[in-house]
Amino acid sequence: MADGQPAEVRGLTNQAVDHIIDHYNGLMRGWCNYYQLAENVGRLNYARYVLQYSLAKTLAHKERTTLSKIFRKYGKNITTTLPTGRSVQFFSQSLKQVKREKKQQPTRIPFQSGFPNEPALDC
Repeated sequence: MADGQPAEVRGLTNQAVDHIIDHYNGLMRGWCNYYQLAENVGRLNYARYVLQYSLAKTLAHKERTTLSKIFRKYGKNITTTLPTGRSVQFFSQSLKQVKREKKQQPTRIPFQSGFPNEPALDC
């Protein structure tokens, strides 16, 4: 980020568009895997926003055009289709905290003298 704004990564401008998108997807996937157990994982939505605009700015720098033209060309989620038919899309899932159910305590049975199912002794 430069001056609080997402910035382009100029080192990626000589790569193919699908490789650039895969690079940003790898960053986002790594952060999601690292923070998946955190209680405030929803805060990563801001990181996703920063990466999405950084990706758009990188593509705009590569194609020497503006952000609005990049979003018109690739769409809001920045999707491209390769000649092989494979579609490559930037990480588009919203990150929400998964609510975990509390573990139920096992029910405790009060101690009874002797062992259950033990035959009675006749003396």
